[in-house]
Amino acid sequence: MVEFLVDWWLEIINFFLLVAAITIFVYKKLYWQKNFIFIGMTLIITLVIEVISTFYSVNRENNLALYHLLYPVQLLLISFHFKNIIDSKKTRKLIVFLVPAIVLAMILSTYAFSAYRNFPSFHLIPKNVILILLSLSYFKELLHSEMDVRLQTDPQFWVVSGILICSLSSLVVEGCMSYVIKNNKSLSEQLFYVTLFISYLFYTFIIISFSLVKNWKVSP
Repeated sequence: MVEFLVDWWLEIINFFLLVAAITIFVYKKLYWQKNFIFIGMTLIITLVIEVISTFYSVNRENNLALYHLLYPVQLLLISFHFKNIIDSKKTRKLIVFLVPAIVLAMILSTYAFSAYRNFPSFHLIPKNVILILLSLSYFKELLHSEMDVRLQTDPQFWVVSGILICSLSSLVVEGCMSYVIKNNKSLSEQLFYVTLFISYLFYTFIIISFSLVKNWKVSP
């Protein structure tokens, strides 16, 4: 009973941070800014999936099929976020033409191999690798930029830092989750808590980023 209550409190914290990030996104009208719209869309879609997933969990039904769809969609949206903030034309072309193809392959492979009832490690590995590479591309441009940027007050720095740190963590933890679930259930339960804390960290970075953005005013 105690473990059940702990699990639900951890989930509530996750929901709270996610809703807080979306609230700031809407309050500051960041949906008008192309440099934040895809991050906001990612958060909103994630919230919808998490709510549906919770409904499945309460009814003791398998909810993993939802995440087989969510992770490719997250990859697509976050990649297009990078398209808006990276200057390299080559990288932007790769995002436009290569990432959608990878996302489509991820979704089709799930149903082709009837893997939608298993943990989607094979989705998370390419997703995290691509996001790590895009984050490093952004930081490479930032490093060579001649602009005087105060990183501690730069919203994009916080967004990309969150993406990089959490993608690196997820690559290690969630990349091996399918294997661990099959071979060590006790360890997989501990790793589940780690994935939640990775989510906490990501949403915290996003909240900091959104909070640093000046309010957007729409011209009458």
